[in-house]
Amino acid sequence: ATADDTPDWLAALSADATPAPVESAAPATAGDTPDWLAALSDAAPAESAAPATADDTPDWLAALSDAAPAESAAAAVGADNTPDWLAALPDEKPEPEAPKPPKAFKTGSLGEVQPAETPDWLTSAIPSGEGSAFETDEHPAGQESSIFAEEGNIDSILAMDVPDWLAGFTPGELETPAQEEKSGEQAFLGEQADLAPASLPSWVQALRPVESIVADAGLGEEDRSVEQEGPLAGFRAVLPAQASLLVGHKPPVHSLKLQADQTQQSQAALLDALVRSELKPRAIAPRAKRVSDRFLRWIVAIVLLSAVFVPSLFGTHFLPIPTEPTNDLKNFIFTIYELDSQSPVLIVMDYQPALAGEMETALTPVLNDLMVLGKPLSFISSLPTGPMMTARMIDIMRAEPFKHTYRNGDQFVDLGYLPGDAAGIRAFVSNPRQTVGLRGKGLNDWDSPLLSDIRQLSDFSAILVVTDNPDIGRIWVEQAASVLEGQPMLMVISAQAEPMLIPYYDSGQVRGLLTGIGGGAVYETSRQQPGKAGQVWDAYGFGLLAIQLLIFVGGTWSLVTGMIARRKEPAEKKE
Repeated sequence: ATADDTPDWLAALSADATPAPVESAAPATAGDTPDWLAALSDAAPAESAAPATADDTPDWLAALSDAAPAESAAAAVGADNTPDWLAALPDEKPEPEAPKPPKAFKTGSLGEVQPAETPDWLTSAIPSGEGSAFETDEHPAGQESSIFAEEGNIDSILAMDVPDWLAGFTPGELETPAQEEKSGEQAFLGEQADLAPASLPSWVQALRPVESIVADAGLGEEDRSVEQEGPLAGFRAVLPAQASLLVGHKPPVHSLKLQADQTQQSQAALLDALVRSELKPRAIAPRAKRVSDRFLRWIVAIVLLSAVFVPSLFGTHFLPIPTEPTNDLKNFIFTIYELDSQSPVLIVMDYQPALAGEMETALTPVLNDLMVLGKPLSFISSLPTGPMMTARMIDIMRAEPFKHTYRNGDQFVDLGYLPGDAAGIRAFVSNPRQTVGLRGKGLNDWDSPLLSDIRQLSDFSAILVVTDNPDIGRIWVEQAASVLEGQPMLMVISAQAEPMLIPYYDSGQVRGLLTGIGGGAVYETSRQQPGKAGQVWDAYGFGLLAIQLLIFVGGTWSLVTGMIARRKEPAEKKE
């Protein structure tokens, strides 16, 4: 480096000339140099660079740069300025020992530095001399640095008071064992082996890396081996991967037997016995047949048959027929006589043949009035037996005593069976002409003059639902009442369906109700037209009276026999 780039204090250390002993160096003034450092600056090389000024060179470096292999003399500083510990140093210096031959530099040791590895700034800072510890091409062996020329000066420096933590670091001769040239990772391991252990404070030892602790633990070379592959390549002392961990093993076999103690087993046995006992039917003691039971059954049968058949056979009229209709029947009769004679009435025949006696007796006076008024009729049924009940009803109206001559296609039309239950009813309500009435071979019931003007359900003048099933009546109300657009819906129902369908009348969705034989008899009386309901009214009334009488007598009999049995039990227990 040139003088312009190198500080003065570093240029003083980079002189290449061989140092020569001088008598003494220029004494430093008391104001610039401490007393203990001024004593060390007596020896100076013969040929040295211009001393650095106090402004550029630190005091401690200026004192070190004045030392030379020349003879040590007494410091030019007066006795007053010399410290006591420095005055006690011996004046005579030990004779220098013969310089040791320089050691060859080898790669792989911490104390061996190759010339190519020495930076330029460090090379220029090292003084040349015989026996130098650093051997390069520019500084051959045999030239010793002036810093290490006299061992006496070194001993005097080391005799100074130093801190306790630094007292353990004493310079020693760097000895490098001879070893063969290594490469790669083996050379790195050799460097670590050459390092001499040092005495470190406890807090410094706690900061040592894990590798040093592993080495102190006495692990073998295999334990401190370097990982060669995988994500941990290059790390030492890594836990080895066991190949057995990657091999599948047969899972352990566990017993499926329940581990239960004696108490649990006894409770399980008790539960099993209870479950098994439920599967065994309880033995019922046979009841002794009594002549009184059979006799009682015969009495009940005779009473019922006599109450029903005797009035029917003789045609008696002992029981009066009510003449004042209820509100639901009154609205039913009023609606029938207010219907438009031009539009047909849709009659839904949804009752079972088993209840034909009750339903036909109630429907007969209504159909008679509709035919007397000349109302066109259209029949449909959501039950497979519906078309058969329609044909039967037409035959009744054509016979005595009604003798109506309604012609098919002109005065009434049977649309037939409507399948699908609720879905079929909903489809018919939405589009009647596309749901039923197609008979095949080009025949269509909707082509008749009676139904030619019917396009939707509200085109009928009224809907009359005849049913014995409350569920069927409910479906027709829920599906059709919302699309009638003010057209009335009437119902002829059995007595058993009245409790379930009367709420629809109370809500106004159904305009009127005619219930059973009683409703038919009242209808005939109000119209002053004797019919089938009046003929069977005595049989109907006496039958109801006989049933009520049997219920009363049977209840009384059970009460008396029970009281007698409870009185006999205490007497039997005493015996």
